[in-house]
Amino acid sequence: EEEEERSDRWKNFLDRQAEDDESSGEDAKIAPSIEDEGAIGDAGRTDLPDEKTAKQQRPHKIQIWSEIRPSLGHIGEMMSLRVKKKKKQSSADEENTEDIKPSEDSDDEFYDVEKVDPSEGPVADSTNADSGTNRAASQEGYFPWKEELECLVRGGLPMALRGELWQAFVGIGARRVKGYYESLLGVVDGGGDSKGSDSPTKECGDGKPKASQDLSSEKWKGQIEKDLPRTFPGHPALDEDGRNALRRLLTAYARHNPSVGYCQAMNFFAGLLLLLMSEENAFWALTGIMDDYFEGYFSEEMIESQVDQLVLEELVREKFPKLVNHLDYLGVQVAWVAGPWFLSIYMNMLPWETVLRVWDVLLFDGNRVMLFRTALALMELYGTGVTPPYFHPETTKPYNFI
Repeated sequence: EEEEERSDRWKNFLDRQAEDDESSGEDAKIAPSIEDEGAIGDAGRTDLPDEKTAKQQRPHKIQIWSEIRPSLGHIGEMMSLRVKKKKKQSSADEENTEDIKPSEDSDDEFYDVEKVDPSEGPVADSTNADSGTNRAASQEGYFPWKEELECLVRGGLPMALRGELWQAFVGIGARRVKGYYESLLGVVDGGGDSKGSDSPTKECGDGKPKASQDLSSEKWKGQIEKDLPRTFPGHPALDEDGRNALRRLLTAYARHNPSVGYCQAMNFFAGLLLLLMSEENAFWALTGIMDDYFEGYFSEEMIESQVDQLVLEELVREKFPKLVNHLDYLGVQVAWVAGPWFLSIYMNMLPWETVLRVWDVLLFDGNRVMLFRTALALMELYGTGVTPPYFHPETTKPYNFI
């Protein structure tokens, strides 16, 4: 019943979007309703591992790229502005790296929701200030439905639309460079899973060419092979063809971003995306998540991850001093508890429905604030179980909370 209500709310919202397009004279195509979703891109929108209907699922079909339904075009357009703005800022920072100091609040970008408002347009150049001002003014009222959209997102996404909405939130349309995914897999490495013959010296999503990688240094291949059978074992969508798609996806990303390569938990991110969308769509979604949302998180130094844990510890000490004092008494650091939560984005840590709801908001917001909100909620809900008088050393293991 809850899923039906959710679907009805989203259907009404999208129907009104289509009506507004018609009334404004736009040549918009009305997309099929949620009930007709099976007719559009069956591949990629599959049930999750713990759902009963997974047993009755049709055979998995490989589909490299598929467009999202037109009725989500306005949402994708709004989120693409965020991607284009970040690209423009990154390009400007690199061009002026010797002359311009980094913005003081740049490090706080992921902790301030207002700074990544999806309705904001791209920043105008100083040489085009007047036109930029006019554009910003016109865009201010261009998405009058963004508050309603935010409420819908926080209320949950219907399963039939979740994959396409995630793609729209990440802005894969603005990220995609046609042929780039195939070029990453086109390196002849003798593995049999490569396809195509182009060298991966192509333009990437950030508009810059990526050089060919030395395949002899791809040490992550063995770890990928080990993790493939561990990714949602038994799920019908991850049969032999599905595993091959997952292998290609992880290989492509490792070649795209060799500074990160491959690390554990990434197989679950990629696997989840493959359950909800087509193969290349999943690659661009993964690229957006890893390169933007979690930039610096999975590098060798893991600087951003360490910073987040320090910030969380300060928040927990401020909000739950009794819990932190008890953890200190037990010799348990907050980072030991919350570190795995953040690095896995709560995958395999929470029930599936909860994980999906966390991902819904995180991808929509475009920042990591949801990680902190979820962690603080868990501390509040379950922290009392490890603090006196509820904590009893004889009956409760100190590390159950971890």
